[in-house]
Parts: sequence; structure tokens; C-alpha cells
Amino acid sequence: MALDIFTRDRFSEGVEKLVSQKHVSYIDAILIFCEENEIELDRVPKLINKKIKSTLEGEASDLNMLKEKGNKLEFE
Repeated sequence: MALDIFTRDRFSEGVEKLVSQKHVSYIDAILIFCEENEIELDRVPKLINKKIKSTLEGEASDLNMLKEKGNKLEFE
């Protein structure tokens, strides 16, 4: 398999496509996309765009996955 280089735009398009086609959450779409394309999860913070980050914050908030401090999604 050829080594694919994923840009922020290409990654975001792939995630958006999974969300619309498979009717999954953005959290699940990112996990599926990374698994299918053999992308390490530690690369995700550099690949997501502002729209997806905002949507992830909403999903994480709904699932009570955010720390109380500021309620923003932070990547290390």
C-alpha cells in the first residue's frame, strides 16, 4: 500500500464523508477514518479543522467528557 499523506483538508473531507454516509458521530468518524487509513491518533490534533473541532467540543460536552475548567476541547 502506498504511503498516503493526509492534509487537514483531505482528513476533514474524509471525516465529513463518513459522518454523512454512515450516520455516525464525529468522534466515531475520526476513529473509523484513522483505523481505515492507518493514521496514528496522536496525529489527529494537527489534522482537524476548526469546524470539526467545534463539533467535537459539542459532542464531548453532551457526553460529559470535558473537564469543568473552561469546557473546551484541548489537545496535548
